[in-house]
Amino acid sequence: MEGFRAELRSWEDMWILSKRVAAEIWSSGFLPDYVVAVVRGGMVPAMNLSDILDIKDILFLRVEHWGKTASMDEKAEIKTPPTWDFEGKGVLLVDDVVDTGDSMRLALEHLKSLNTGKVETAALIYKKQSSFRPDFYGEKAEDWQWTIFPWNLTEDLCNLVDEVSGGVEIDSVTLDKEFRERYRLSLDKDILRYALEAHEKRSSGRDHVGEQRP
Repeated sequence: MEGFRAELRSWEDMWILSKRVAAEIWSSGFLPDYVVAVVRGGMVPAMNLSDILDIKDILFLRVEHWGKTASMDEKAEIKTPPTWDFEGKGVLLVDDVVDTGDSMRLALEHLKSLNTGKVETAALIYKKQSSFRPDFYGEKAEDWQWTIFPWNLTEDLCNLVDEVSGGVEIDSVTLDKEFRERYRLSLDKDILRYALEAHEKRSSGRDHVGEQRP
């Protein structure tokens, strides 16, 4: 994995962006019957929007595209489609970020194939380089960088620790230096310690599982 720029966003940031997206939806006059989250990333934004917009019905559609942090699988693929009757219903399709646009486009096409009514798309962050522009978004990122969302913190940090450590034990000072140089990512000491602890536990768990396999 080559070096790239990464940023850690806060829960408060995401709540602010959720309110911004909700305000745009209100202004548009769109009143969906359902909120559908692209999981896993869209789950928290979908919950926020359902709360703000007072939409009780939330469903989930699992799309896989990104494998390890900042590394794409070959193509987006629907893994768990929603099994619900959407015929004639308005749907708000939600994800945390529109990066390449492939996941959102695939999910949108799938929903439209179910004879839905109007389907609109929303994301907290829309990256300018994306081939797909959502109908509603809270923030437009002009320059590409990997966004570490608070609900994906452990997975992303563990993957980055994997990358910089090369399988060798490192301390928080070294990790801080590597994160700054490779990813221009500055984290406080508590998060750096957490990253190392979580990485150790995950690695130990994988090793333990591997030992039990026949």
